[in-house]
Amino acid sequence: MRDTASSSKQKNFFGKGWYFKPWDTRKTPTFYQATLETTGSTAFKNFFREEQHNDPAYSTCKIFKIISPSNWEYDLFQPLHFPEFYKNSPFFEMKFNYWDYQQAWYNAFPIQNHKHKHTRLFYFDKICDSTTFPSWFNQWWNLFGSTPEIISPATLNSYNLFREKFKPSDTDRRFHPLCLFCSKFFLPWVLGWTVEYTNDTTLVIQRKFRVKWWSKFKIPPSLSETNVQKWIANNGSSPKQVPQNTHYQQSEFLNQKSKMTALLAAATSPEEMQAILSKFTPLQQESSS
Repeated sequence: MRDTASSSKQKNFFGKGWYFKPWDTRKTPTFYQATLETTGSTAFKNFFREEQHNDPAYSTCKIFKIISPSNWEYDLFQPLHFPEFYKNSPFFEMKFNYWDYQQAWYNAFPIQNHKHKHTRLFYFDKICDSTTFPSWFNQWWNLFGSTPEIISPATLNSYNLFREKFKPSDTDRRFHPLCLFCSKFFLPWVLGWTVEYTNDTTLVIQRKFRVKWWSKFKIPPSLSETNVQKWIANNGSSPKQVPQNTHYQQSEFLNQKSKMTALLAAATSPEEMQAILSKFTPLQQESSS
């Protein structure tokens, strides 16, 4: 039950307008949203009831990709700058790395309006590739993802067909069938959440999620049972298999890259730099053979 005293205590714990633990108060939800947009992972839009409103009534999030550590283009700890687009933002001078990026998938979304009725429409873009999802995205889906209970009856039949007949690849098999279905057929869902308080002997603050069907969603022909069956016939009979040593090779490459970068940075002469490069050349030839 929400009450003034509990709300005041929540502000004392997290700060006004904060709904997650502020380990760094400079890293606001907008900081994390910018992190996801800068990496080309998402696109955010906010919609307001009235022009003078500061709090969005509802928002959207289009998902283009979820980057795994092996697909991150930099050292995981390397600080990266925000582009000039954000030069007027208070966090512009700050930097982010992969671990901020991972955390952004959890901290970019908990915003709320004064009525505590904010909702967000999620959907995957057509370029999104589920075979590249990192394992930690499972946890994200369990918190923010959709559920079969909200799907319309006609679409539910198509989903059940997909779940029974589709043969996922080894990488896809790590994820819930509905996560795969939404990512491959671009099925949206609406997420809302509230903060609930219990104040018996100890104050307990809980963030509770709820999902619902988007009532304005026009079901496309691609979601008919017939077309889902055709899609499965074209995509589900011979799933792509990822070589078992691919992830090991990528991990080894990143490890060697980090070592070489550190050694080159410490080099004090051209001769020393050349010696370092020569040391790593055999490893490069071996990995490419």
